[in-house]
Amino acid sequence: MCTLTWWIESSERYEVFFNRDEKKDRPVAAPPSEGHVDGVAYLAPTDPGAGGTWIVANEYGVVFALLNGYDIEPGEEPAGGWRSRGLLVRDLASITSGEECRERIGQVDGRAYPPFRLAGFFPSQESVEVFGWLGDCSRAVSRIPPEMPMCSSSFATAEVLDARKRAFHRVVEPLEGAAAGEGEDRCGAHWRFHHDASGGADAYTVRMNRPDAQTWSVSRITITREQIAFLYEAESPGLTGAPGVSRSVLPRTA
Repeated sequence: MCTLTWWIESSERYEVFFNRDEKKDRPVAAPPSEGHVDGVAYLAPTDPGAGGTWIVANEYGVVFALLNGYDIEPGEEPAGGWRSRGLLVRDLASITSGEECRERIGQVDGRAYPPFRLAGFFPSQESVEVFGWLGDCSRAVSRIPPEMPMCSSSFATAEVLDARKRAFHRVVEPLEGAAAGEGEDRCGAHWRFHHDASGGADAYTVRMNRPDAQTWSVSRITITREQIAFLYEAESPGLTGAPGVSRSVLPRTA
């Protein structure tokens, strides 16, 4: 129940946008704060359950964002129970390049987790790479071709994904061919897409609301030559009030 898009101009400027949708009885996550792993600083919100996260940006401008694989058969649960997918995201927060990511992902036993898709953004390569454990009996986490928007939903998966793709075509794609100097317009279109609730928020809109679940946060990470800026909107229950907004900044290391 999440939505991810991105805009890449160069190694010195890109943006990542993410809606986190969760059950309404799930504990409210803590907003982004600075943490450190293996000596590398990062910004990430924190899920209070297992202590993991769904999105992280580190001082090298590397970003990881995770979506649950609701449309994938999970296979047999390990004897000790599933490990939280959010802990995997935090484990990877010290990665500084796509090469290092591919090496470390190759060491992950996907069978320890429920199915997932993980997008990694690497400014030195000006690229996004998507990995996933697809629920087969193999331990391998495979590379998957990136496709925007990336979406997940535990309810009516195919229909929800189709509705959000149609919204993306309507809101963002008309500006995708714009010149680089018009990047602000394109990023603005992504931001509008992540708030889209045409006709009222429901199970199919990007800014989602249904009786048992809703969009709980909207994240916008902006990577520039100088810094990593994390804008975080925490939604009110039932989307009934204005979101609480926080901004966190981390100096970028070359």
